Amino acid sequence: MTIEAVHQKVDKIRNAAGDDEVAHNLEDGLIWDFVHHAAENSTDPKIKEMALAVMETKKVLFERWCA
Repeated sequence: MTIEAVHQKVDKIRNAAGDDEVAHNLEDGLIWDFVHHAAENSTDPKIKEMALAVMETKKVLFERWCA
C-alpha cells in the first residue's frame, strides 16, 4: 500500500459520494486494507499488535449489512 494508492481510493470514495452505500463500502474497504497493511508491514511492534487485534473483529460472528 502506497500513499498514492490511498489517495486514489480516497478519490474513488469522493466520486462515489452520491451513492451512500457504495461510498460507505469503499471507505470500509480502505480502512480494512490499511489495518491489514499495518498488521503485515509495520516495524513498530505496538502498531502491529494493535492492527492484529483490530483484525480479530472479522472472526466475530454478527450480521454486517447496509441499507
